[in-house]
Amino acid sequence: MRSSFIFCLLAMYYIASANATFCWNISGVPCSIFCHDHYGGSELRLKDPGTPCKMPGGRDGKCENGECKKKNKVKIHRDFSEDHRATLHKGHNVEVTL
Repeated sequence: MRSSFIFCLLAMYYIASANATFCWNISGVPCSIFCHDHYGGSELRLKDPGTPCKMPGGRDGKCENGECKKKNKVKIHRDFSEDHRATLHKGHNVEVTL
């Protein structure tokens, strides 16, 4: 009885791990993960866009195309008129509607 229980546990472990893919974070590369599958293959995968990450220096960011980008914070002043365009520091245009 005890040996059949152990055999059952081993069989469940084998089935669960047969097609498993294991992934690890890479130190110093916050928006990529290294994955290794059961068949010996490995690949470098990008985290999903918008995934929170830490930039060098501990600043918060978001993953975009495999890079940790700084979160853009936009301050909108109430004195903007309707249909006014504001230009951000990096040249991005934001249409302001009040």
